Amino acid sequence: MWIQTSYNTYGGIHRESGTPFRGNYAGIGYTWDSTNNLFWPSKPHASWLKHHASVSWKSPIGDAPALTDAQTAENTAGTHVWSYCWDENAYQSDNTSGWVLTESSDS
Repeated sequence: MWIQTSYNTYGGIHRESGTPFRGNYAGIGYTWDSTNNLFWPSKPHASWLKHHASVSWKSPIGDAPALTDAQTAENTAGTHVWSYCWDENAYQSDNTSGWVLTESSDS
């Protein structure tokens, strides 16, 4: 089966202000949703849910927390790299957690 997509569409948005076409440009591992006429990227984690407005997957507890001003300043300075990563095991143990702050030093 062949289904046309647009390389200008990602996350339900057309990058050149056109009309989004089929949610996402189809890629390896994407799944065709014939009911909604959309291509879905691979599910990143077992617990994540389809978010139809952005044609993407979202964690079951929301977006990652924001970094503090100090963490953002260290990222900008290049002395550290702070980010939140999803930990599926943490979520499965306690469904109110899942985002884990990670840090690495350049030194």
